[in-house]
Amino acid sequence: MNNIRKYELNHLLASIIIWIIALQVFLFIRFSGYDSDTINIIAPKVLLLFWHNKPLAFVTGGLTGAIFGMLELYVFKTKWKHIGFYKVLLFRLLTYLISLVFITALTAFTYSLLIKNQKIVEAFYGLRDFLKSEHYLIISAYGLLVSLTLFFFGQMNKKIGDGEIFNILRGKYHHPREECRYFMFLDLEDSTHIASVLGHVRFSEMLQDAYARMSKFVIMYEATIYQHVGDEVVLTWRCHKTPQKPLYFFFAFEDFLKSNQQVYRRKYGFTPRFRASLNAGIVTVAEAGITKKETVFHGDVLNVAARVQKLCKEYDASFLTTNNVAKMIKSPIDNISVKKIGYRLLKGKSEKTAVFNIKRNET
Repeated sequence: MNNIRKYELNHLLASIIIWIIALQVFLFIRFSGYDSDTINIIAPKVLLLFWHNKPLAFVTGGLTGAIFGMLELYVFKTKWKHIGFYKVLLFRLLTYLISLVFITALTAFTYSLLIKNQKIVEAFYGLRDFLKSEHYLIISAYGLLVSLTLFFFGQMNKKIGDGEIFNILRGKYHHPREECRYFMFLDLEDSTHIASVLGHVRFSEMLQDAYARMSKFVIMYEATIYQHVGDEVVLTWRCHKTPQKPLYFFFAFEDFLKSNQQVYRRKYGFTPRFRASLNAGIVTVAEAGITKKETVFHGDVLNVAARVQKLCKEYDASFLTTNNVAKMIKSPIDNISVKKIGYRLLKGKSEKTAVFNIKRNET
């Protein structure tokens, strides 16, 4: 199973679990404090089915979570990028509302027919009574509230980095700690010229397009986007014995841009091409900020990576690295080779740094 499928399955599983819990919480809040006889009097038949049959409530919550999770993955995530935020939000809420009512009604109606052996007319009248009751409005409002909460939680998670919100909530980096990390500085080649030709708005649209396509490879190769700085992206990985994931990430993204160069040329007149540097080592990780919290990295590893990236143009290279990474590569990895091209005295360093070129061998 590749990492994209794993990501999607984890997303669906989380959505299913959340909606199962949400439905159970609704039933508990709605009927807590009432005895069974009172509940049987005040509740419509549809909700009584869920109250008296917990497995049915689990199935309904799971089905709701699965449908909403797939909507997020395959509809709202990719199809509505160029539509206004509030229009998308309104359409999202309407879709959720209709789906929620449909799933609840369909489950209860099917259960009444197949399990309770009710006649179609009797099941239909029970469903009609539910749609006309205050319980319908309450469960709809509750469903929208849960949907909005999950939506804004998801937006927050995207804003500060996938998974980072959990690190902040559990205080993982409340106190500075050391970690071994790979850092890649990925910079758009000839960005000044492209921006002057396209104008700032079209240039930003092209960057948005490229970064959106990059997200597939970020997930596939388990990278974390640390920062977007202008037209530069800083990515990080936890250290492994060999830097396969960073190497595969760069060349996979490069191949994608090459295979879609005609699309970019028709749309923008340019094909984005990125140059990168990769470094590895021990950095300090800490949670910073009061009014705006974020996870930050400090250390010489980042400074060297940034300086080496600036050498790409001078060496006419797409991908450079340092001895910290080169020494981890004992043998060529899938036709990817590393060759020393010189030593440079980088700004802020007292000793020269060995610079290596990473490239794929011609087959």
